[in-house]
Amino acid sequence: MSYDPIEETRSKLKKYELGKVILSIDRWSKYKDKVHHLSWKIVKFNSSEAINIPDDEQGVYSFVVKPDIANHPECAFLLYVGMTEKQNFRKRFMQYIYESKNEMGRINIRRMINLWGNNNLWFCYAKMDDIGLIKKTEDDLKEAYIPPMNDEFPAQLTNRALNAW
Repeated sequence: MSYDPIEETRSKLKKYELGKVILSIDRWSKYKDKVHHLSWKIVKFNSSEAINIPDDEQGVYSFVVKPDIANHPECAFLLYVGMTEKQNFRKRFMQYIYESKNEMGRINIRRMINLWGNNNLWFCYAKMDDIGLIKKTEDDLKEAYIPPMNDEFPAQLTNRALNAW
């Protein structure tokens, strides 16, 4: 059997594959007016950054991976969307730090953190004063972005519909 550098590269890259990534302009347009204006803050996903995350605010958050190649200013991929309806951002952030080390944790979360968490994973959060809108905003963001590492989606976006893509 001869050495095939292309096959070797494919094999090495397989662990980073996310399956289908859906970039739907129609969904983005449909939800622009649904999602309230959010003021996002971003920190590197690293336990030493926890001190920079508020322990008295709630809202929605996301994880993005940023390659940081050639100082490109706007290259990031949204991987996950969540909410902190009954806890603060710092507590939720630290739960992800612990979950990445827990073999019983959610497989998609462990995979996301283990693959990109060393240098390229970022935690973005947006404070929401109206706590009653947090869940709806999270659902709206999930429906618009269809983040590849989320495994639960609002009823409007059923697994059957996702599998059709």
